[in-house]
Amino acid sequence: MADYKTDRYEVTKLTKSIIKIHSLETSGLSLKDAKEVAKLIDELANGNKFAILRTTSNNFFSTDRVRSLVASKQFAKYRYAMAFVVHSSANKISAEFYIQFHKPVSLTKIFNDEKKALEWLKEQEEIQYGKD
Repeated sequence: MADYKTDRYEVTKLTKSIIKIHSLETSGLSLKDAKEVAKLIDELANGNKFAILRTTSNNFFSTDRVRSLVASKQFAKYRYAMAFVVHSSANKISAEFYIQFHKPVSLTKIFNDEKKALEWLKEQEEIQYGKD
């Protein structure tokens, strides 16, 4: 169950430091949305390092300004990793473009499978925090 939900996105804390952001069907992420999501992440992470599991609908889109903001040091100050889960060629191209041209400050990978993406993030979480 999502911790926060709007008609455009859901934000859910999955583990002590992994936060899932899911854009809902046919919605794009506006600059305003990205800033709102950043505030939600800050609340859920409570000032600690975090990772993002990013999932979208097949029709997801974002602007260059949003991608630049999400990749920036300001936006990702405490983010240690980000995993994109893609289900369409368009989403994969968009994620690859983000990584290649916006050069996110945190480790970022693309996956076709959400389970594998979450496994990788849990490995990164263990590197950051150690085993419980």
